[in-house]
Amino acid sequence: MTDTPTAANNNAEHVEEIWTYIGVRAQDGDVEHHWLDAGGKTKVFTKFKAPIVAAKYRLLVQHKADDSVSVVPDPKFVELEPDEAKRRGIVAEHRANETAAEAWRVAKKETTEAIDNMTIRELRAKLHRLPVTRRRALLAIAIDRLQTGKVE
Repeated sequence: MTDTPTAANNNAEHVEEIWTYIGVRAQDGDVEHHWLDAGGKTKVFTKFKAPIVAAKYRLLVQHKADDSVSVVPDPKFVELEPDEAKRRGIVAEHRANETAAEAWRVAKKETTEAIDNMTIRELRAKLHRLPVTRRRALLAIAIDRLQTGKVE
């Protein structure tokens, strides 16, 4: 479940809670921002982040009937995670995931640049080694090459 930040149209429905920002997690190049809510449950957002990892923030939160939440995207810093060992662990995991996401983006860019110079035969050979989503993208490139006559 991905929760979304929203603008506060009706502050009466929002309650103030202290959450901890535990940083990014990378999945196939996609970056998600993870938070621990007041009850210790992990909440995942695609864009809602905070400036300092392993820190507690005061947030306006609206709890919905389907167990999702809306958060006013304006975190107010409260304090760093008081447990230094826990804070270091959170920061280390955040940095590792940030590095993995960046490596994925660089690899994707290099792969895209290399694909531009491949022949249809090389594209076909590469196609069989890729996961389904990448296969579709590569197949689209091959079809485009065939249609434009760049067969080489």
